[in-house]
Amino acid sequence: MSRIRVSVAIVNEAFARQFFPGEEPVGKRFRVSSPGAPPPLITIVGIVAGIHHFGLAQNVSPEVYCPLSQGRIFDGITFVVRTPEVERTSAALRHIVTKLDVNELVSNVLSMEQQLSTSLAARKFNMIALGAFALLALLLAAVGIFDLCLTQSRSARMKLAFAWRWAPVGHGSSN
Repeated sequence: MSRIRVSVAIVNEAFARQFFPGEEPVGKRFRVSSPGAPPPLITIVGIVAGIHHFGLAQNVSPEVYCPLSQGRIFDGITFVVRTPEVERTSAALRHIVTKLDVNELVSNVLSMEQQLSTSLAARKFNMIALGAFALLALLLAAVGIFDLCLTQSRSARMKLAFAWRWAPVGHGSSN
């Protein structure tokens, strides 16, 4: 008796919307085109929310998650590991992967804070620049209002001085 191996996957919501619009994707099957041997049919067994891999401003792209025990269906694998010591863990991970297969590459090892900081760097710069220009505009407005008040005050004093200088003295008095 031979065992039939079924390839399964979990897809994200963007994948489900794009390839199965208005349908329930769980239980549906699809193929991934690949050169060489005909690709197996993959059965969808679950749906997960989308992940913003390339920054919060980028749209979530359709993704498929397959168990590693099924073999390599796609090139490249992303792992997320929770650890307080990113440097030690990444060094150990590189060592283990190199020991298993010299041709495999471990790259882009970042902490969640580093990933988030990189993702938000452009937004942060834009907000700082906007704040600086807003502060400059506020300063220019304050200087303009101060100058206007000063000019108005000077003008009023000059009018009073002019009126006082030319005012008739003793007009209408009887002595």
